[in-house]
Amino acid sequence: MNYDFFADKADKLEILEFIFKETDLYLYDLGSPYGQEIFQYTTKWEDTNNANGPVSSWDWTEIQATSRKLKYHIHNKLATRKIGSFGVLSGADKLEKKGIILR
Repeated sequence: MNYDFFADKADKLEILEFIFKETDLYLYDLGSPYGQEIFQYTTKWEDTNNANGPVSSWDWTEIQATSRKLKYHIHNKLATRKIGSFGVLSGADKLEKKGIILR
């Protein structure tokens, strides 16, 4: 999944809170230093040893539904406006009003 939006730290934390409370998604770093495992972010209540099983057994209909739910939440609930196709979340909007250029 790849969604484009402008956000500040508080906006990102709000998205993470939504992901952990409202979805069953797993969140990983994009990359890691050579020889180290990719880091998985979890809440303090999650067991980090859960495995998703083989890709062939994944429920792709559910994955697509959850993906749409997350995109809808970011673009229709959190975004205060748009710049082109990019949603502008409230924290980023405040930064721009203070003179920060969003790019």
